[in-house]
Amino acid sequence: MTWVAAIWLGIGCQRSDPELVSQRRAAQAWVAGRDRLEQGDVEGARSSFSEAMRHTDHAVLRAWAAQADAEAGDLQRAIDGMAEALEADPTLASARYNRAAYLVRAGLPEQAAPELRRALAEGAATPLQAFEDPDFAEVKSLRAFDFLPQSALVVSVEPPEPSAFLGSEITVSMTLQGIVRAPVQVRPQVATGPISLVAVTETRRAQTPEARLDLRWTWRVEGAGAVSLGPFDVQAGPYVATAPAVEVLAKAPPGAEAPAGAPLLLPVPSTLAQGVDLPGAASVDDAVVVRAAPHDQITVEPPAQRRTARMEVDLRSRVAPGAPAATTTQWVLHRVVADPPIARVVITAPDGTVRFDGAPGVVNPPPRR
Repeated sequence: MTWVAAIWLGIGCQRSDPELVSQRRAAQAWVAGRDRLEQGDVEGARSSFSEAMRHTDHAVLRAWAAQADAEAGDLQRAIDGMAEALEADPTLASARYNRAAYLVRAGLPEQAAPELRRALAEGAATPLQAFEDPDFAEVKSLRAFDFLPQSALVVSVEPPEPSAFLGSEITVSMTLQGIVRAPVQVRPQVATGPISLVAVTETRRAQTPEARLDLRWTWRVEGAGAVSLGPFDVQAGPYVATAPAVEVLAKAPPGAEAPAGAPLLLPVPSTLAQGVDLPGAASVDDAVVVRAAPHDQITVEPPAQRRTARMEVDLRSRVAPGAPAATTTQWVLHRVVADPPIARVVITAPDGTVRFDGAPGVVNPPPRR
């Protein structure tokens, strides 16, 4: 609960001196109670809130006192105290949210559900925040709580056209919505076909009610054959989801054999770049990962023979409500595989300034779960 402004109860208003003195004492007692509650001194907090209410009987103070009662394990008193606070001021959405949590703790989920629904509608928290709240972990699957999300992470895939010709590009777009936490990993159960990775774009949406991450992989067709990608196992922090597979028939003139290529990967730039400075370079698994600004020039020694994919991380945001969304590239990433191994990486800014010059460091890749 963060009702600091309400606690001061109009100290700056035009009131008589005795009223101001009483309000100041109530505010001082509330501050002491809040601090004691944060320090784990529950009984001291209950005493301070009781003192505050002796000076001013305010709905916010009742809610804080009820919170201290809940921390002390007196759930019934906490439930009743929150009810009294809400009767005095029905707009205290956070008090309604906490009362729902206390009702669940008390084994009364059917009473808690309508309180939680209304608290969320009034902005006490988002449905996804309630989904993650341990107080509702055991009841969110009940029918009464069907207004809560059924999954923390939802993944959708936009498949490419069913066929593609030699030299053309195949793009697979994936959207993650919900609770999207790092690190994000995308692992296809099957990844085969005569294609080579050209580019990866990762776009985060800013100022949205829930997190959203857009990933787009682009491959070039190198020969004829079936391209099979997926199903996709997707992980974002502790949450997992599965997305359907995509199939593409790659076509080429007779005799156009696809060269032997590296295993097909679906890298996520922000995950691949973990531990790599900006600007900087590091060895990750069997490749060198180079992180730089969008317009920097990258050279490696000895020169890499294999063409590398450009990966970029973008932020899509609006400068003002109603304004068109703009996308800004934050940084780019190159994954370079070379034989013999790369000994030196140079990153040069457009004005000629050398931003990095040295051997790649070593970064352990994120664990696979």
